[in-house]
Formats: sequence, structure tokens, C-alpha cells
Amino acid sequence: MNDLKCAFRQLTCNPGFVLLAVVILSLGIAGNTLVFSLVNGVYLRPLPVAHPTRLVDLNETAPRWQLRYTGIAYPDFYAWRSENRTFDGMAAYTHHDFNLSGPGLAERVATLRASYNLTEVLGLVPVLGRGLRLLVIGEAALAVVLLMTADLSSLLARWLPDLPTDLGLVL
Repeated sequence: MNDLKCAFRQLTCNPGFVLLAVVILSLGIAGNTLVFSLVNGVYLRPLPVAHPTRLVDLNETAPRWQLRYTGIAYPDFYAWRSENRTFDGMAAYTHHDFNLSGPGLAERVATLRASYNLTEVLGLVPVLGRGLRLLVIGEAALAVVLLMTADLSSLLARWLPDLPTDLGLVL
């Protein structure tokens, strides 16, 4: 106990040293936490889909223009999917940002344009409503919105305050 009293007395004699030591330790702990969080989120935690180890990213390259990733034209994807004998399923998507507007509201939202079977291939099940489906010949070809967001509750609260009655709402 005497050793602790002596150590505490020494620390109170040098408050600048104590402050510097606390700041350095705090920065070290914060840096370690930040690096672990990044590594955990990017490399260690599996993707939130049914079978993350069975996902494959297919893309095209353009060596003539020194492009390593050019994306895939939908007709090429359609041909790949129709001739596919290797994969359980193939889905395509592309990322876009759009302005979503309504009465008195407008905001920028990140969206995906996807083939009808993206949710099926990823093993995702909608919480409310249904997933995308292939239109049967003769059905009206409507643009369908499937809301999938990390901040779903606040988005729905702003845009669809009466959610159960708004399934099938035209945006």
C-alpha cells in the first residue's frame, strides 16, 4: 500500500507528465480500436448473405485501354446467364445515385439497378412485402422499388408514415 501512496505522490508532483502519458495512451487505444474495427468490418466479418463463400464477382476488362474493370453490358450478362452451367444462379447490378422527391421532401439516395433474381442469389428475404420476380409475358413491365437500407426505419418514417397501407405505393 505504501508503494501506491508513493507512486500517487510522484504523479501529483508532475501533472504535465501524467497528462502526456494519459494522452499518449488514449491515442494508442483509439488507434488500435480504429484499425481493428476496419479490419474486422472489411476482412473478418462475413458478408450478410446466405453463403458468402460461394459468391463470385465476374467482370470484363479492356486491356487495350488499360482498364482492369469495365463492368458488364446487360446483353453480355444475359448471354452468360442463359449459357450458365456452373453457378447456381447469376445476378447483375449497377450502382446509381438518384434524387427521391415527394410532397415537400427531396433527398439523394444510393440505389442499385438489379436483375430480378439478385435477392434470390444472395439469399436475402424481404422483411415486408416480396422480393423481385421475373415478369410473365403479358404482365405490365413496371419499375419496382425494393427498399434495402441500413437506415430503413428513418427512411420509411419520412416517406411512408402509414407503411402497412402503402405497400404497392407509386413513388
